[in-house]
Amino acid sequence: MGTLIEVTMKKAKTISILFLAAVAGLSLHGCGSNESGQSDSAMAGVRGGETETQNRPVVADPNYPEAPGFALEDLSGNTVRLSDFKGKMVILNFWATWCGPCRMEIPSFVDLQDEFGDKGLAIVGISLDNAGVSVVKEFVDEFSVNYPILMHDGRVAYQYGINPIPTTFIINQDGKVVNMFIGYKPEDVFRREIERWLPGSV
Repeated sequence: MGTLIEVTMKKAKTISILFLAAVAGLSLHGCGSNESGQSDSAMAGVRGGETETQNRPVVADPNYPEAPGFALEDLSGNTVRLSDFKGKMVILNFWATWCGPCRMEIPSFVDLQDEFGDKGLAIVGISLDNAGVSVVKEFVDEFSVNYPILMHDGRVAYQYGINPIPTTFIINQDGKVVNMFIGYKPEDVFRREIERWLPGSV
């Protein structure tokens, strides 16, 4: 069985292409390694390599794939499950503190959670940091992150087919993956997803 990204790409019938300006450079696309230049072990075993659809949003077909379930610890050691957010629209973001494009997206997620959290939106971050919870906590405090941040378990990244980060999944109220974005995306991209998939948000 393939990873979620592989399944989504195979089943995709409509691909929306968002070309980034060449002058923007790789830094806006995504991170494939940590600050030391070595591949993060959270991504070990994930099928890597560039594909022509990387860094472009992919829209799945009407038979949206089920989002793989998980049970991960938050920064306080409490177990959080994807099923805890049943009935909500979830923006699931894989990121790390050492990833520049990831850091660029965080303020937008904070604003969106603040604006739409009481309307049925749940933003959830999964940190692929291996430096320990304290490093992530420091980052969360600095950026006033107002949504759950969970620590990877070495398996969830493979389940979702993560290689470059940030990678963000849009999950509807039925737990289906309805869109996916690889690389940095500006706030308006996610606003459009919220308007599309969260009734009554606007």
